[in-house]
Amino acid sequence: MKRYNTLPLIIAMMILVVIVSTIEGLLDHPMMYGISFFSGLLIIIFGLAIRWISKHQLGKYFSYEVSVREDHKVIDTGMFRYIRHPMYTGTGLLFMGYAVLMDSFAGIGCCFIFFAVGMHRIKVEEEAMMKKLGKKYRNYCSKTKKLIPFIW
Repeated sequence: MKRYNTLPLIIAMMILVVIVSTIEGLLDHPMMYGISFFSGLLIIIFGLAIRWISKHQLGKYFSYEVSVREDHKVIDTGMFRYIRHPMYTGTGLLFMGYAVLMDSFAGIGCCFIFFAVGMHRIKVEEEAMMKKLGKKYRNYCSKTKKLIPFIW
């Protein structure tokens, strides 16, 4: 299986969101400790928590590259009981939270680019999992939402 590493792309997206949001936020609101700042901070903390917990729940199966191990199993406990890709949910919240914290509509717009990149990587990941794990992964997908619990 061809290895597919999107870490550089994810880092580039993070840098883009931070730069655009910071520039717009500082130009519009040099001192902004209002509702957007604290809302954004809460979203960032929530996103970081989701990422950290789900990374630990994946354990040895976590990788920055799309790869399926020989001994790979479907993880369907913890956060993975409710969504198949909680790390993407956490990362998306982290990016969105920073844009909200900086009160940056342009930064929020950049988050949609991250969403498109993330959806592509999810497609590649799910194809690899389907190929390796077959029916077990297909059954898991039929019972579990992709990114947002109980919704999508």
